[in-house]
Amino acid sequence: MKAAAVTYIFNEDINLAIWVDHYGREFGRENLFIIDSGSDQKPSINLDGINVINLPKILFDDANKSFALSALQNTLVRYYDCTVVSDCDEILVANPQKYRNLKDYIQNGLSDYATAIGLNIVHAIDREPPMDFNQPIISQRHYAIFNSFETKTLISRLPLTWSPGLHYTKNPQKIDPDLFNFHLKLFDYETAMTRHTKNKKNIWQNEQEMTKSHHHTSLEVFFSSTFKPVLDMLSNGILDPFNFDEKINKLEKNSQKDDEGFFYFNSEEYQFVEIPEYFNNSIRCSIGL
Repeated sequence: MKAAAVTYIFNEDINLAIWVDHYGREFGRENLFIIDSGSDQKPSINLDGINVINLPKILFDDANKSFALSALQNTLVRYYDCTVVSDCDEILVANPQKYRNLKDYIQNGLSDYATAIGLNIVHAIDREPPMDFNQPIISQRHYAIFNSFETKTLISRLPLTWSPGLHYTKNPQKIDPDLFNFHLKLFDYETAMTRHTKNKKNIWQNEQEMTKSHHHTSLEVFFSSTFKPVLDMLSNGILDPFNFDEKINKLEKNSQKDDEGFFYFNSEEYQFVEIPEYFNNSIRCSIGL
């Protein structure tokens, strides 16, 4: 069984290192494909043996990004048994209580494609130290937010077409309760704030979309909408069970098709949970951060 992983980057470093380490261990570095959209700061990590497609730098357009990823994935499924397409801060993990790893899940749990449960790993900065990259990631982070926008179809044996942001495809969602999309955007305060500062310098082709995007908010607004709610929920004792059946049922009942043919969730769902310890060793970064 051969599987490939694909991502799209611009001036990425730490998140890319984690992505490369995770999917490289799962599938082999020779089966990783990185589309670099004109980065002017090359990653500090070693990308030897990885397939890097260097594109010329142009103003950022999310539609261009999803088109490039869809086109490459549509090609790779002719050569691979399965593909994973994700942003480099998105790490797919199969339930460790049922599967040895993602490759085991593909061989024994995946039919044609699957939609992963989206979980934003969050850094509770009042009780968790900065990330030690010599240790597994989730062993140092205890909390996550279920997020319907990160509940994405990212793994497939079939050709797919993604909407901007990779949020939706033209295939109906098939949520698998044993597949998780761990979103690392907020997994470490210092990393997140540094990345946000960098992203604010990325000029978009559509200026109106750029000004409305969360990527271009001030650091104060970014903090207030990301890390502060976590502190508030913990101080108020808000913590739900690690069970998403109710959310999944609601999302599936509210899935609709838009005018362009993309299936989307017509509701926003969130749930603040503690990550079970059996995920502790699921994500690591052992390539020199």
